[in-house]
Amino acid sequence: MVRNCCRSIRSKMRVTWRRNVAGNLIALAVVTAFVVTYVKLLQYNKASSTTFNLVANRHRRPRGLHASHTVHRGSKNATSRLAVHVVEEHHQVIPIWMNAVKAGTLKSHGNILFHIDGHSDLAPPFYFPGYPSFRMPRDSREINMMIQRNDVFIVQSIMAGIMKRIIWVWPKWDQENHESVYEKTWGGIGTAMVTTGETLKEKVICTCTKNESNVKECSYIPFPYEGLTNVGTEQMLKPSSCNIKREFYLESVREDEAIKRLSKGGWVTKQDSLMLDIDLDFFGTTHVSQPLLDVGMPIASLNMMNGVLWKLFCPKTVKEEQETDRVLVKALRLFQNALDCKTKPQTKQYSYKKCKDKARKESADMLKQFLWQQGNRVSCEKRSKESENLLNQLIDLFFGHLSAKQIATLKKIGFCLTTTINSYLPLTNPGFQICMGSNTPVDSMVLAHRPTKNETILRTSTLLKILNSLHRPRLVTVCRSVRDGYTPRFQYYLIEHSVMKAISSVFSNVKVHYDPWLLGGKHGWPHRHKSS
Repeated sequence: MVRNCCRSIRSKMRVTWRRNVAGNLIALAVVTAFVVTYVKLLQYNKASSTTFNLVANRHRRPRGLHASHTVHRGSKNATSRLAVHVVEEHHQVIPIWMNAVKAGTLKSHGNILFHIDGHSDLAPPFYFPGYPSFRMPRDSREINMMIQRNDVFIVQSIMAGIMKRIIWVWPKWDQENHESVYEKTWGGIGTAMVTTGETLKEKVICTCTKNESNVKECSYIPFPYEGLTNVGTEQMLKPSSCNIKREFYLESVREDEAIKRLSKGGWVTKQDSLMLDIDLDFFGTTHVSQPLLDVGMPIASLNMMNGVLWKLFCPKTVKEEQETDRVLVKALRLFQNALDCKTKPQTKQYSYKKCKDKARKESADMLKQFLWQQGNRVSCEKRSKESENLLNQLIDLFFGHLSAKQIATLKKIGFCLTTTINSYLPLTNPGFQICMGSNTPVDSMVLAHRPTKNETILRTSTLLKILNSLHRPRLVTVCRSVRDGYTPRFQYYLIEHSVMKAISSVFSNVKVHYDPWLLGGKHGWPHRHKSS
């Protein structure tokens, strides 16, 4: 993506910049093409759960609540302290689950995953040399290899042997992706040798299921090699080619049907080793970029701006990511102040042009200092003619041409990495861009659902009934799904507050652990600046 620097006030530098525009736009087009390909790969993270097609057709609470989350309360579930882990992206549960097995909190096999989510999350991981296939990871290096994408963590855990029964509770708003309120499906996971491109032979993780006629169907997702045209596209495979090494059963059940089955008893018993996993996108899934489109910013312009940002900013820590967002929002605020000049009497000494020129210079100086005069902490490369031209493009082609509404919307959405830094970097290579998630209204692979406040309150009541019907789990994980753009941000605090309150009210002696990689920290992305 493209990054910008303020134009110089000197005429000579303006001329030099103009001479480089053509070359920079060509380079920008190349970067944009790469970014679009990468976003495609991100999009199928959730949607490619459809690999299992099983039943899904594939697919914050108030700040005060974060102060202390150790809850002691008398209840039918009173026992030893229950760990509740809050993560940003769902693949970040992998080290939590694997370490829980090593610590004895979870069994090494035979656990039941009770998965409350708007998506099945049953896509297979990518295989590469050294990956811990069909066994528990031996060390932190192998665990890191498993932190790949936000929809492969369940299949990875089945491969590791810690579970073979998954109960997926899905919301009513996802009904169009299901044929009935309850389905039980056999699944198999194995390996296969396939031909990628014209001649390349590679080993892949394949998954199989049985259709309504009890006929086995198998598929895989190709490794994202550079130049591969079918990135993120499920490829069918002859069943005989997939060497099945693990089997499991998926029970897909609508939220109200789950309550009925739990209330009858015997479906999930106290003898079962239970893992509870809740994704906040169970309440709804929205397109973060929609407000930008609504104020007249086309997807093509957003992708070009992202192309610049990708090439300029490379934060390496959560703190650096938040600092980069903060300085870019500050630059936007300078242009927002310049626009205010339009509403005041125009004179030679006080005019919109002078205000805008001042905003350009101040934002350019600020971004240059941030990128190259503070130890190059967040810059992707050293200061050069090319990088300064990119900075000019960011400011003049984008920031300098935004309306007041567009600036206000962009400030609210902010800027962030495409995926968490502790993801397996040789595979993910996170880029810094507008924090708009991986799906857009014009290019989405998931069903969008914008919940009302009343609907969220009613779904919380449903969640409470489900939790009250469950026996105490051994471990609880809660996924925010804000970074990838799934959980509705306009209701993020209400949703997280409701979920955490439901958990603490049902299960006593709860200890909440906030993952260090959370987007915006413990308080969440919408309050990222207020909480710092």
